[in-house]
Amino acid sequence: MPDSLQAKLAAARLRWRSFQVAGGVAASFTALTALVLLSFHSDRLFVLGASGRQGWLIALLAGAVVAAAVFLVRPLLRPIPDQTIASAVERRFPALQERLLTTVELAQAPAGAGVSGAMVAQLARETERLAAPLSFPRAVPAAPFLRPAACAWGAAALLLGHVLVVPDAMAVWLRRILSPSADILIYSHTRVRALPGDRVVPRGEDVVIGVQAGGRLPQSATLHYRVPGSKWTRVELTNGQTLGTGGDTARKFSFRVNDAQQDISYYATAGDGRSNPHTLRVEDRPTVLGVRLHLTYPAYTGRPAQTIAAAAGNIVAPVGTRVEVTATANKPLGQALLVEDGQTRGPWEVRGETARGRLLVARDQTYGLRLRDTRGFDAAQTPQYTVRAQPDRTPLVQIVRPGADLERTPGGRVDLRVTASDDYGVQETRLAYRSGRRSGSLPLPGAGGRTRVTTGGTWNLATLPLKAGDTIAYEALARDGGAPRAQTGRSATYR
Repeated sequence: MPDSLQAKLAAARLRWRSFQVAGGVAASFTALTALVLLSFHSDRLFVLGASGRQGWLIALLAGAVVAAAVFLVRPLLRPIPDQTIASAVERRFPALQERLLTTVELAQAPAGAGVSGAMVAQLARETERLAAPLSFPRAVPAAPFLRPAACAWGAAALLLGHVLVVPDAMAVWLRRILSPSADILIYSHTRVRALPGDRVVPRGEDVVIGVQAGGRLPQSATLHYRVPGSKWTRVELTNGQTLGTGGDTARKFSFRVNDAQQDISYYATAGDGRSNPHTLRVEDRPTVLGVRLHLTYPAYTGRPAQTIAAAAGNIVAPVGTRVEVTATANKPLGQALLVEDGQTRGPWEVRGETARGRLLVARDQTYGLRLRDTRGFDAAQTPQYTVRAQPDRTPLVQIVRPGADLERTPGGRVDLRVTASDDYGVQETRLAYRSGRRSGSLPLPGAGGRTRVTTGGTWNLATLPLKAGDTIAYEALARDGGAPRAQTGRSATYR
């Protein structure tokens, strides 16, 4: 195909692309303007909350992207074949008698298709001669692209009309959409703000809802509120308090909700103004649901460690027991303070809903946890648990036999039987004696940490430097393994 024909086709294709870009931009602008005006009027009519405005912001951004993709990018990605352009030129210039279309088709025919090259060349020269005075770009139809332009002009006029007639309302709407989480009031002569806005409050607390009106001051205001599953309740508020002076004056009204137990949705109206909708969300205060106690008993007890799960954290354990307490709350915690006998001691480790700390059983006492959740809500009351320390009792020991005073010769023998017991085990038993200034003791077998021991034997007095008339006082001793100091029990003394 001659270069001149290719250049003319390229010029027509460029014009076609220009129309596509202009039409795509116009269609995208029209669609986006429709979304803008729909968003503006829905916000004016319904006074959208933060989530509604956030949704419109996302819709506007997504609408711009989708409109550009559908009306601009997709058409530009479609190729415009030479045959399509040649057909448009043939319709605009019938004098070509389809020579241009035939030339384009024959030029793109594959080699060996049985077409005479000389004939194709002669047809191309004839087409080039006839097309020389013709402007191919003028053959590109503009009508399909003028319709989007006309819609865009209409949309622009409508948008400009809004900007000129209600410029302040449009400016406020734009700020509200661009900052959906901000408490920006809808445009009106009376600016109404509902306080405290969106907030979380502890269950059972009294809540004061305030209505503050500025601009054109009203004599009264109306609070609209409801709890889930109920209808809207209207409360007329009068006797407002005037705040400020000069142009910054405002009138404030208030309404008290006692013992809030459910979420409260609310908004306020006054004059021609309406506040943004808000929600007071009610949450439980932190409280302990259950306690897990891991008790590590002192070595003298011989007892293995034990884990106890209970609803309360009361502890009954031997003195010296180390207790790891894990308390589980009804919600994530921000702080847990140990309180012992009414005195705050310090923080425990907090992780999620659990608080963990350690106690040493040394005496009878009380303890509890002062909880605070991640929102700063304190527990309604500090749970109080008891610690009962079980003291290590002194071993009981008794000389069963002979169990009375008796007389023996210096070389005589005494048949002994001794019993001993201890709550956690007898570690050692001995026979202690004294005669004048001399004293001593003899080990008795069989203790070994048992809680009950029976021992004894034959005591040979000949091993002692005694003479006739001497008196020996003796008693049995039993020692436990208590900590920090072992305790020794003594039997009655016999002679």
